[in-house]
Amino acid sequence: MKEIADAFAKELEQAVRGKKTSLAFLKNPLPDQSLVDEDELFQVLVVGGTAYSRALVRNGKIVRKNQAALPFFKNEEDFLRFFATHLFPKVTFVACSFAYPLAPLLRKGALDGKLLWATKEHTFGSLVGKVVGKTLEQYVFAKTKRRIRVSVVNDTPCLVLAGLTKERKERLVGGIVGTGMNFGFFLHEKVIVNLEAGSFDKFTPSKTAMAVDKKSGLPGQFPFLKETAGAYLYQHFNLLSDSPITSTKQMSTLAEKGNKTARSLLERSASLIACQIAGIYKFKKQSKLTFVMEGSLFWKGWHYKKMVELYLEELGVPRKAIRFVHIESSGILGAVRLVDGI
Repeated sequence: MKEIADAFAKELEQAVRGKKTSLAFLKNPLPDQSLVDEDELFQVLVVGGTAYSRALVRNGKIVRKNQAALPFFKNEEDFLRFFATHLFPKVTFVACSFAYPLAPLLRKGALDGKLLWATKEHTFGSLVGKVVGKTLEQYVFAKTKRRIRVSVVNDTPCLVLAGLTKERKERLVGGIVGTGMNFGFFLHEKVIVNLEAGSFDKFTPSKTAMAVDKKSGLPGQFPFLKETAGAYLYQHFNLLSDSPITSTKQMSTLAEKGNKTARSLLERSASLIACQIAGIYKFKKQSKLTFVMEGSLFWKGWHYKKMVELYLEELGVPRKAIRFVHIESSGILGAVRLVDGI
């Protein structure tokens, strides 16, 4: 485990120096000023791995919000139609927190991004390689003649931004351990780096992970994600059990009831997540860090958070050096900070 943690810290150090690593290390430049007028009503849309939420916001305050299950996006049209369907009337600006890898860019002063690849078994079709916000604007205009501006940012930088009420920038980390997994943090005053930590490959994958990878929509990619994240853990269980299940939530329930296979798989996942957290702690060189965490696996998985904390101690991280916090509606609040300026 210590070798994995050290390898992760080393990859972070190499990425900062511009060297190629298994991490995407995507730098998100933050806008210099507010993207909406004072008192302007705008929309936030959070597109996660298995759920979405949308909100109307004015002057930094949520006026209305709702959440529901997310459909699978098999092609570009699926996603574009979903966006148009969930667009509130009359708004002219939409900030979208997007749980998929983006190559960030500033477009007309707002953060946008080119979709690099699909994950979490969504495919997106021809949307891959396109600038997402720009494509959404063009689609809405073509269908309705309505002109809107769309800013799109990966969900991990949004999580980091939401944490600014809890911690100073240099001590702040955003983490997701749910359907997917990822980490990010401020690299500089106006830049947040999205690691795309699921692509980390400096560890030995399990036999079940190799089997899951072969059957996945993206074989040969994201080995750490497929070893640790909720979208895949239950598939490991099905390879080891005669009683197949359909979700990692079910696996967690089985662990609660004493199932040894379920417990072992959750513990392995927690131990590997602890390795990345320990690697970030070593890289950041801060006495204390606050991790703003999202994901039902981390917060609701059987003894999951506790196991992460125990493995951090084994890795030599001081007990009170890492603080885990949850912020309600973090995806929305992070996107609001992006729009209103930080």
